[in-house]
Amino acid sequence: MRIPNGDEVLVDARLILEVICAALKFGEERTKAFFAREEEQTPDRCLAHNLVRFHAKRYLASAGRIVRDLDASDDYELAPLGNNGLQIETQKYCIRIRKAARGQLPAAGSEVLDRFYDQRMLQFPNAVAQEILRLVVLWDVTADYSLTTLALALPRFGGKEPEVYWSVQIPMDEMLASFSTQNGASGGAEGDDLPMSVKDDDELKKEHESGDDD
Repeated sequence: MRIPNGDEVLVDARLILEVICAALKFGEERTKAFFAREEEQTPDRCLAHNLVRFHAKRYLASAGRIVRDLDASDDYELAPLGNNGLQIETQKYCIRIRKAARGQLPAAGSEVLDRFYDQRMLQFPNAVAQEILRLVVLWDVTADYSLTTLALALPRFGGKEPEVYWSVQIPMDEMLASFSTQNGASGGAEGDDLPMSVKDDDELKKEHESGDDD
């Protein structure tokens, strides 16, 4: 089958990528606000990772659906992953959202992720077409947990040293601006009135684990 290039997928999946950008921005803002309240100059790495994922998941589960009017091809389901893991599924794409490892796709770390990464059959012209393309959005931050870059990668295979067919930068600022224009203000990322019941940051702090940075 023909493997779509990164620029093609950026265009085709733009609406859902805008929602992901907004969700991660929401996670960044809430994480920084938590550590500011705690007067922590250097955020705890494991807790900060968990807080970003927790608040991004919260956003994707509620406000992301409310503020963005998605048609059937772009609407998404949020997978019920443990440890605040992030995976969303559309008709065409299954997207994991992971913290980058030195700017690259992180090691799989589990059999589940190893299977998710493994798309070696895509390279064979006569292979049966894969109905859903598995992608990874990679996010990275500064020491104070400000988002620096987002990238979109198409994994080739996993293991300890995974490879990708391609990785392209997501124009984060452009997508956030577009999302804000379409949905007004910041797409709900600033408010405290998301329509769902969630644990607060202090409760999450007590429960957080130092496991996978998924």
